[in-house]
Amino acid sequence: MGTLLTENLDTHSLDRHEEYPFERVETIPDIIAYHAQHSPSALLFSFLKDGSDKPESMTCEDLDRRARNVAAALSGKIAHGDRVLLSLQQGPEFIAAFFGCLYAGAIAVPTATIRGQRARSAIAAIATNASPKLVISSTECVHELENLSLKADIHATVTDLFSLCGDLDATTSVAPTIAAEDIALLQYTSGSTGTPKGVVVTHANLMHNQRSIRRQFNHTTSMVVVSWLPIFHDMGLIGLIMQPVFLGRPCYLMSPTRFLQEPARWLQAISQYKATTSGAPNFAFDVCVDRISDEQRATIDLSSLNVLFCGSEPVRASTLKRFSRRFEPHGFRANAFLPCYGMAEATLLVSGGPREESPVVWHVSRHDLEKQKISRVSPNTADSQTLVGCGEFSPEHRVISVDPQTKQSLPDERIGELWIAGPSVTAGYFQNEEATSECFGTYTADTGDGPFLRSGDLGFVWNGEVFVTGRMKELLIIRGRNHYPQDIEKTSECSQSALVPGASAAFLSEHDNQEKLVLVHEVKRNQLREFDADEVIRSIRAAVSREHGLFVADVCFVKTASIPKTTSGKIRRDACRQAYVNGDLSTLCSSSKHSKDNPQGLLHHP
Repeated sequence: MGTLLTENLDTHSLDRHEEYPFERVETIPDIIAYHAQHSPSALLFSFLKDGSDKPESMTCEDLDRRARNVAAALSGKIAHGDRVLLSLQQGPEFIAAFFGCLYAGAIAVPTATIRGQRARSAIAAIATNASPKLVISSTECVHELENLSLKADIHATVTDLFSLCGDLDATTSVAPTIAAEDIALLQYTSGSTGTPKGVVVTHANLMHNQRSIRRQFNHTTSMVVVSWLPIFHDMGLIGLIMQPVFLGRPCYLMSPTRFLQEPARWLQAISQYKATTSGAPNFAFDVCVDRISDEQRATIDLSSLNVLFCGSEPVRASTLKRFSRRFEPHGFRANAFLPCYGMAEATLLVSGGPREESPVVWHVSRHDLEKQKISRVSPNTADSQTLVGCGEFSPEHRVISVDPQTKQSLPDERIGELWIAGPSVTAGYFQNEEATSECFGTYTADTGDGPFLRSGDLGFVWNGEVFVTGRMKELLIIRGRNHYPQDIEKTSECSQSALVPGASAAFLSEHDNQEKLVLVHEVKRNQLREFDADEVIRSIRAAVSREHGLFVADVCFVKTASIPKTTSGKIRRDACRQAYVNGDLSTLCSSSKHSKDNPQGLLHHP
């Protein structure tokens, strides 16, 4: 690190509210330039590869130079505020192109790479809404994206990064000319309804959220990050790419595919590089427990971790306990777990931490929960259900619970829609006035307080701690009672070991003019030949009936990795329901019909 940082800061005793020298910087390019000046040779990114290939590295000076060069290449092709769509692999090209857009005053539009029909449809929908002037992709995908642009009637130049910057002199660069109120990027939501919405994120939003993350997670200039999260998605990009940039600290980056193929690689990288911070959605921790062998665990040491955040989907107390028990002998401390809550419409982080405290776990009455009320009970009570707190919101923010129908603010013990206010709340959705007016700039009916962002999430706030109980649109109302799909899914998954954890969907579907409960489950690959579908269905129905008083009308078993999910791992229940109705699920068998793909060992159920 540069002398300015290390001479004036004791990185081991910093209070989480103490200001760093660069806290006053207003934009992300300014912060990169700051670190390039004061810590030019400090490692910023290391891109981990398969096999014995030496990781490619990028220092603070490297990032500043490459971003300026990209900005110089863009200067003759785009105007200030033009959109640039990025469809690049997780690596140095994406990093250079993204920050180069920010240096140039362009609006970056990060997307997935063009793989498969689902990705093509998503990129086409995003490009149609964003109307980019330029599309930057890999050399291999340029032709495919050109064809996609023609089919979708998208008027944009498609190029690869080498062609864009190849004719520049190595010293060619431009200085950033941007302001805090300028738009930095359009962060597209996962599009569970099939219509992605572009969240308008300014440089001021980014900088405030980076400060919130730093303070809530108690990050210091000793932070080291390891991440496999997709970097075109807000959790990976803003949480684990921009935070290292903000602090000028190293991030060791691997692809999501490497983690999914071999989950041990993630924890082994944390061990090897002595990471202090990492994180993932809830499902990833279940995957680690279920798929990392005893032999692999022997190579893992997690004692360096100070923060292992868990977010993006409901945080389960059972998952935190399972992971802690499995990896405590390997240096993991349970209080390193940091449940958090965030959304793209609030840039990223809404609540989380403070880091010094262990996760808050409450035992509440399931019966009262169905009535949208909170009653704490003994953990040994038959009616008990656990809720995990998602931490506190930053001092500059407010989170309240509101009746979504009347817009009346609610007392602490009542569940309502979570409304959010503060500097990280974004300006709305790009070229979508109707959706913006529905979600942004709302005021409470009883006090006129506001403006607030309507999150669409159900939950409550108790003494500053935010609890999230579910999504409003996914709430199942059966015989006048409210049921959260994730609770039914968890009950069902725990009834049989052959089912993939975190890979099920509960929803209502109409049968004979009545809405009936349906459960879709992924089956573990190694269980297919020994799978007794009759027995599993009986177990599921008995467990759901016992715990929730509900009858499951249909149970469907599908292939592994076939349930629709968002890029951050959330179950897309509405998409799953639509696939079920249309007969598009990769069904192995179900309690209501036979599948021609039924493998040996899977029985037909009349």
